[in-house]
Amino acid sequence: EEVRFRGIVRPGDRLVISCALIKARRGAMMVSRFQAFVKQNLVCEGKIKGIPLPTELLAIKPGTES
Repeated sequence: EEVRFRGIVRPGDRLVISCALIKARRGAMMVSRFQAFVKQNLVCEGKIKGIPLPTELLAIKPGTES
């Protein structure tokens, strides 16, 4: 949301993304503001909205995929 692209990112560039949490409710919507940099140049910025996933769902052990 409110994303602005301000520069070019080419294959091989190191993209560094910085996020700051704006709003969070347990088990509900989270809102973060982000900035993306290549070298020291701002190439993208905006807001990310989403629902957090429980960490146990993110840690899938090898051999237990179904």
